[in-house]
Amino acid sequence: LAALRAEVEPVPQRALGRFLPDWQHVASEPGRGGLRGIDGLVSAIDQLAGVPIPASMLESLVLPARVADYRPEMLDELLADGTARWSGAGQISDRDGWVQLWPGDVGLPSVDDPPSPAAGALLDRLRSGGAWRAADLADTALTEAEAQRLIWELAWAGRVSTDSFAAVRQWCGQKVQRRVRAPAPRRRMLPRTIVAAAHAGGGVRWAVLPRGELGPADQRVQDVGLLLGRHGVLTKPAVVNEPLVASFAQAYQVLTALEERGTIRRGYFVEGLGGAQFALPGAVERLRELQAAHDAPGRTGPSPVILLASCDPGNPYGAALAWPELEGHRPNRAAGSMVLLAGGELIAYL
Repeated sequence: LAALRAEVEPVPQRALGRFLPDWQHVASEPGRGGLRGIDGLVSAIDQLAGVPIPASMLESLVLPARVADYRPEMLDELLADGTARWSGAGQISDRDGWVQLWPGDVGLPSVDDPPSPAAGALLDRLRSGGAWRAADLADTALTEAEAQRLIWELAWAGRVSTDSFAAVRQWCGQKVQRRVRAPAPRRRMLPRTIVAAAHAGGGVRWAVLPRGELGPADQRVQDVGLLLGRHGVLTKPAVVNEPLVASFAQAYQVLTALEERGTIRRGYFVEGLGGAQFALPGAVERLRELQAAHDAPGRTGPSPVILLASCDPGNPYGAALAWPELEGHRPNRAAGSMVLLAGGELIAYL
């Protein structure tokens, strides 16, 4: 371990701004991501697991930046067959909310109690099993409109979910585009995603989202593994900015155990971010390769400009790296805000 640590010289902080988008397959232009197809979307969801992202920016900016040929029906397909799941992480407005994507085989962390007694009573009914429409939950004491309101209250609290993303798109006021096809020689069944999109209002079915299935220790190990896969090179500021782990102290226990097993490396990889930095095999080498390419003699031409949602984990500013000193508005990683990166440096905040 001492020999490995001695081999690594720290890189400037802006190198992390080049490394993170590269590690997460983010392209300089939306629709030109480094991943393709359903398998590419699965890889993107693996790295985005548990990150709260505004629903309004997920399919317009975050996923297309990673998956070159992304289409909404691709996400619906993964949700329908259980390869992926989505959960709410707080309502932003009547037209937006924070959502988290999860691989289907990971355990979701437990959440707080429902925000209201009425929502808790409805949750108890949903726990009986099955998938329910708002109309199915209406009775003499609860109208369909009230049931729909309580379902969304539970959804943004991360308690219930659906097997398509159509309901969230409708919440955000997004229209589902449908391709016009030539008449088929014989009748075909409509794809499940098209049917779900057509009935996103009252026809979508909701089910309780399983949470807290892992013990506390196993949950921490899994969540730290997700952070390592997302960041490649994990620093204390990055962990503190993540919602998956309660504190860096909890993550540190898992990280040191992984280092002792030789699974990850510890070192001073990025300047000014403390000595408690941990990296996956290959991540440090990639970090240093990108830095060497940037510093290579004879390098000419402008650096490609990358547009990201400010809350995108591919943006290190406001998380692993501090925001630069700017005049006027103070930057943050709020919904609706975006950043432009060039050569790993923040050149604009919108």
